[in-house]
Amino acid sequence: MNKKQLFIRTFKDVWKIGKGAFLYQLMTSLLVGAVPFLNFIYLSKIVTTLAQGRFDEVYTYVWHYLLLFFTVNFLASWLQPIASKKDQLVKKKILAVPYEKILTTNFHYADDSETKEKLFQVHRDQFNNGSSFHLIYQHFYGLIRNAANLFYALLLLWPLWQARAHETINGLHPYFMNIILIIVVVLVAVFQTYLSQRTMQGVNELAEWLVKANNLFSYFYITLIEVEAGKEIRLYHLYHRVRDTMERFFSELSTFQRVYYGGFGRVRLTNHVGSQIVTSFVYLLIGIRVILGNMPIGMLIQMIGGIGQLMSALVDTLNFLTLFAQTAPMERFYEIMDLPDENAKGSIPIEKRLDNHYQLSVENLSFTFPGSQEPTLKNISEEFEIGKHYAIVGENGSGKTTFIKLLMRLYEPNQGKVFLNHIEADKYSLSEFYQLFSVVFQDFRLLGLTIAENIAVHPNYEADRVRNSLEEIGLTYFTDSLEEGVNTYLGTEYDENGVEVSGGQAQKIAMARAIYKDAPIMILDEPTAALDPVAEFEIYQKFSEIVKDKTAFYISHRLSSCRFCDEILVFDQGSIIQRGTHEELVKERGKYQDLWQAQAQYYQ
Repeated sequence: MNKKQLFIRTFKDVWKIGKGAFLYQLMTSLLVGAVPFLNFIYLSKIVTTLAQGRFDEVYTYVWHYLLLFFTVNFLASWLQPIASKKDQLVKKKILAVPYEKILTTNFHYADDSETKEKLFQVHRDQFNNGSSFHLIYQHFYGLIRNAANLFYALLLLWPLWQARAHETINGLHPYFMNIILIIVVVLVAVFQTYLSQRTMQGVNELAEWLVKANNLFSYFYITLIEVEAGKEIRLYHLYHRVRDTMERFFSELSTFQRVYYGGFGRVRLTNHVGSQIVTSFVYLLIGIRVILGNMPIGMLIQMIGGIGQLMSALVDTLNFLTLFAQTAPMERFYEIMDLPDENAKGSIPIEKRLDNHYQLSVENLSFTFPGSQEPTLKNISEEFEIGKHYAIVGENGSGKTTFIKLLMRLYEPNQGKVFLNHIEADKYSLSEFYQLFSVVFQDFRLLGLTIAENIAVHPNYEADRVRNSLEEIGLTYFTDSLEEGVNTYLGTEYDENGVEVSGGQAQKIAMARAIYKDAPIMILDEPTAALDPVAEFEIYQKFSEIVKDKTAFYISHRLSSCRFCDEILVFDQGSIIQRGTHEELVKERGKYQDLWQAQAQYYQ
């Protein structure tokens, strides 16, 4: 997209998301702006009436003014909280938009390091860059208020344009001065825009450095405030290194600040000088009308009020033009928003089977991560029988977890196919395909919600199923000891009485989540890697009893799961080099035998 297309798209999307808030802002701005407008109008009339000795009319103007004043104030006070609430909701929605997109795009995009870095930059743009989607919305929201003020200012100054043909001074008609005023306003706007663009050009030249510097600063800042990081900072004397890095950041930031604040200082100076020039012309026009004798004395109050409102609204409106000086924030935003949705492929619903007969297979499966030269998986073809348990083993980096992500369609293969019941998996609805799997990853996440909500992953849960899941995994002794039971919060983010759980307890809660889902295919992807081999063995033994006749995959570079599995697949450098039972492979010279002999002492 070119610059014009980019901003047209942005403005359309901003309007689409914020039109409700804009409507309330318009109504509120018109009401709020009407108050000073009424003040100047009626004060002008009252002063003029007093000067002309028409005292009886004064009381009428006062009553009219009070009636309108209280009515407008009442309506404004009623609408303002509603408009503010609408505005806050739209801002929250805008901030959530890129994260919602990440949750709906294909997982391999969301999992890509470049996407993660771009998402972080978009998050920073939303608060720190005037041309970000979030701040463009705020500019538009403020522009509505300025437009209302500008409307009232022009109404107050309208008498300046009411001149008859014979009303000249030294042959100079007031309309000529009005035309000069318009020219001055246009010149100020053009020059201000030019300076803004020149300033933003200098800022853009430093933008890449600023993004990297901000990322580094944020990383160190987050590290410093993490309690857990405090141990390493103290024991390895990292404090001085972190402090030196932070000081270097602030020192280098001064270069950016000189360009940014120096440039926009000139922009503000231009606005101020232009404002003074416009104000002088308006006062000159007022003076001419007074000299011509067709402007009542009270009208001076109305004119002065109009000048103040005009200049305030005009300067703020001119600042809106700085939006057009930078496109990088919106380009980053739409690079995230244009990622393909995960439901773009496949629409066939998956047959609901009470017998859980869902058979998986892969054919010529290959996968290479973006930017990598070497494939992570190479030409894998395998079939898996319904109800069997499989151990997927191998050293770190051998492709085990990537294979599972392809099997679940979190990643799409570069070559080859995944099949479900002998039909290409990508023909099925992706959201329904996900429902086939209960998974516990090594990097599982528990949320700062209640134990029950963590297990059910929903605020409305079946209490009996939650308890049964905890009983299956052997954790009811822990939840029964808590005053609030399964309604106890994990951590103290939302409840100061929340509980901190151990690593082993957290892993069991994650497994209870998989049991609660009760999907036909169960997967454990090294969730016990942090445990010692004996504890890991016990966890796998318990889980093997729980999954019973379900199809199950156990992924590990340790071999504690192998004794409970029907078959073992041995991964090495992206290929499956061995497949068989534990008894078969442990007698066969090869990778599995070497791994087993290296670890067997832990399982005797």
